[in-house]
Amino acid sequence: ELATLSALRSRFDADAMAREQELLAARLQNRMNSPEARYGDAVTEAMWQGNPYRRPYTPEDVKRYDLDASKRIWNDRFADFSDFTFVFVGN
Repeated sequence: ELATLSALRSRFDADAMAREQELLAARLQNRMNSPEARYGDAVTEAMWQGNPYRRPYTPEDVKRYDLDASKRIWNDRFADFSDFTFVFVGN
């Protein structure tokens, strides 16, 4: 029941999204000020040669988040539980 409720009654709050974007962008900006993080990013870039799945997030990436697109994807994935497999373990 809880899985159904979390999927069917999900909230998409624009104010909460804006706050999270602001916090994450600030955290990423602080990370970019760290020499160790910059070095790690340079090593990642050299190893993965710009692969979009391996590059580190930047504050610019966070600005591109789209609440409407997130809602569409969520609804597409969780609108129908008929092809899901649930495994319950424990008491």
